[in-house]
Amino acid sequence: MENAGTKEKQKILYAEDQESIARLVQFKLEISPKGLIDKAYASLLRNKTDLVVANALNDLSAGYRAFIIDKERRIYPVKSKFALARALLDFTLSA
Repeated sequence: MENAGTKEKQKILYAEDQESIARLVQFKLEISPKGLIDKAYASLLRNKTDLVVANALNDLSAGYRAFIIDKERRIYPVKSKFALARALLDFTLSA
């Protein structure tokens, strides 16, 4: 029979294992697409996140378009919410 201390240790070990795949993602919404990538990347650096998902309000009202930007300033355009979710999941699992 396990005691409360053993269960707590198991939770801590599980959390430490999960930490290796944890990623911090921020979302940046701007009114206009002008300067969107530069503003989003600057925000990523300032906030020390792993990724930023950037989009403009105009792009959301005309369908869906977003950009995923990583620390190396690589830009990945996505054209649907499903594609965004898939890309974020892939990034988390591959890192």
